[in-house]
Amino acid sequence: MVDQKLVQYFKTGIERGFDEEYIKSTLLKKGYNALRVKMALEVATRGKSSKSEEEVRSLDSFYKPTTPKKSRVDWLKWSLITILTIAVIVLLVFDASIGPVREKKADENLQTQLTDLTTLSGQIDERQKVLDAQLDLIKSLNTSVEEKEVRVKQLIDNIDSLNNDIKEERGKIKKILFQLLEQILQKG
Repeated sequence: MVDQKLVQYFKTGIERGFDEEYIKSTLLKKGYNALRVKMALEVATRGKSSKSEEEVRSLDSFYKPTTPKKSRVDWLKWSLITILTIAVIVLLVFDASIGPVREKKADENLQTQLTDLTTLSGQIDERQKVLDAQLDLIKSLNTSVEEKEVRVKQLIDNIDSLNNDIKEERGKIKKILFQLLEQILQKG
């Protein structure tokens, strides 16, 4: 059957002075079926055309609407989207289950580093007390200048050794503090 809306559209357009081919191309650009447009044009211009309504009906009887076939590409595209969606969901669930284990290990590591930091601070305090005690000993000695010089040289060697130890421990403390800061920034 001929689409009467299209027939009326052609008639109105022709009456207003538009060219038949212009109207036809406009309808085709808008997505109308070429055969339906052709049949509507034939009926609208029946008086001008040599084709009869019987011929137009016979054309209409051959028209079979086609349904778009799903291509293999569409199937693959949707399959891929489905697989990727499932993979993302699995990764999110896996990450959610691993997250607490990671946080527990990070907390344990943080606790260990804090313990190391406390130990190193205690060692530095102890060495400082040793230095203070040795200086007090030098001041309190009632010995000759030569004996004090020997004792001072020994103390200077001890002080140098203790200073080196303190520098190493401060380096370790700085390293631990940077690691702690990094972990805090990663958590936050």
